[in-house]
Amino acid sequence: MSSFVVPLGTMAEDIVGSIVESENIGNVESLEDRNVSVDVVVCDEKSHKEYAELIDGSGANTLLLRPRSLDTIYREMERVGKAVGNELKARTVIASTQLELRSIKKMADYLGYRPHVYCEGSDGLASGHWVPGLIEAAGGKPFLKEGSASRKATKKDIETFNPDIVLFHTSENKKEDPIEKVESKGWNIDAMASHIADSYIERPGPHIWKGASEIKGAIDEFIMSV
Repeated sequence: MSSFVVPLGTMAEDIVGSIVESENIGNVESLEDRNVSVDVVVCDEKSHKEYAELIDGSGANTLLLRPRSLDTIYREMERVGKAVGNELKARTVIASTQLELRSIKKMADYLGYRPHVYCEGSDGLASGHWVPGLIEAAGGKPFLKEGSASRKATKKDIETFNPDIVLFHTSENKKEDPIEKVESKGWNIDAMASHIADSYIERPGPHIWKGASEIKGAIDEFIMSV
């Protein structure tokens, strides 16, 4: 019998949705319904704190996701597959994700120059964790090393790194011009600046390769402009 799974948070929803059949996926209301038997709860740290009482009261096996790099995203997907009794499906999804990233990297390998890419989220922090890995796959040199935590970058940090490309990823309305945003920060740099969608960059899971594709689009635009 297949496990009945409740994913909490967009990351958990993406991963569970790619591995578990829809009829075996519940939601937070399932945790409140005493007539529903939940086998596994998959969640990120934020959702775990928000729904701690419901999760504890469900008696379900709880899987807390803490991805920090591309490799750990794959491992978390494999953990979910094992927890829900569908390791084969998880491995298939992982292989598909890795294949897409390798395809992007193969195209990027033809670039004669790997531009320095600084990426910043809506929190104003330099993007760390898996984002540097996406930048490298897309053909760029990231500001931070893959796996390192996102952090505040100083003016000196930015000017020493001297990025060719500055990317702002945010889910908010793109009201501020990216060039004006760079100028407002007072950075003495000559860089192309652009917005990219964070729909996939900030949602580690089976579609994370689409984040690399977004970044590669910006790199291609830069290469064509020089």
